[in-house]
Amino acid sequence: MAHQALAQLGVLPASLLLLSACGLRTGLDATRTSPSATVEAGTAVDGAPVGDAGMASAVLFGGYNDPTPAADIWRFDGTAWTELQVAGPSPRDSAVMASLQGTLVLFGGEASSSTLPTSLLWTFDGSAWTSLAVPNPPPRTNAVMAPLGDVLVLFGGLSDAGFPLSDTWTFDGTRWTDLFVPGPPGLSSAVMASLNGKLVLVGVPDTVAAHTWTFDGAEWTDLGVASPSGLSAVERAVMAPLGGQLVLVTGDNNPELRPATTWTFDGSSWTQLNVAGPPGRSDAVMAPVRGKLVLFGGVNDGNTTLGDTWTFDGAAWTQLNIAGPPARYLAVMATP
Repeated sequence: MAHQALAQLGVLPASLLLLSACGLRTGLDATRTSPSATVEAGTAVDGAPVGDAGMASAVLFGGYNDPTPAADIWRFDGTAWTELQVAGPSPRDSAVMASLQGTLVLFGGEASSSTLPTSLLWTFDGSAWTSLAVPNPPPRTNAVMAPLGDVLVLFGGLSDAGFPLSDTWTFDGTRWTDLFVPGPPGLSSAVMASLNGKLVLVGVPDTVAAHTWTFDGAEWTDLGVASPSGLSAVERAVMAPLGGQLVLVTGDNNPELRPATTWTFDGSSWTQLNVAGPPGRSDAVMAPVRGKLVLFGGVNDGNTTLGDTWTFDGAAWTQLNIAGPPARYLAVMATP
């Protein structure tokens, strides 16, 4: 249902047992580094100090690879990808994943275009997944979630009826709280990340210009600054912190007409960088690892699912010639 609703908007849109020929595979001892191909993902960093310079590795989960979502989990250490053989959530795409005090939290998403979004909640401590049976926000896809202080903040997304949502929730590791605060309009195409003790959200409601919002834990503020050009109302960009600022890569499914561009945000204004970067795409994933950003996957204007890996050091993009996860798009990414 959510995939069908996303298609109308122009957007490409629990417990799984990982079985082998000889039975259940568990634990992190079984790994593989060759790629497979998937489409929607969650990315986050485990076991790393606070601050983007020290993040030791990023973790990528799930994603969509037509015709089905995946449930594989991969770790990127800045040099190579490794698949972790560990039982966890069922296959899904369009979920959100973020880090809460070093533990990854996964929420929502959907299993296929013929199923309704889920409101299931999982955590990952670096070695095992745990399903949490707590009252959760309504089911949704394509929401945004990021850490703020000692809670995670969840905003918006697409409801099971296909409508953009504008609710704001916090999760403290034990329970969710609906804040009932006014803020951005209903959004199913947005990016959000932490910067200087606040959350920064960039979203595009329908066909109007993108707005930049901040959230301090109590209220949302529309900054009224010129947001990056090249943001599409129906294709998601990616954004992550690096070196005390945010880096945003625009997303579009027609890079021949609107190539990807790289922008930075210092808390008050956006600056477009004159750098060559990854080919145009939408719905990739991006996270900080060892003082750089890693960008993976997405889908291009020919609806080709991508499985390439790029890094950005603040000055230049570099494509890595390495094996990695299966190609995927509509990803989620987080930083512990």
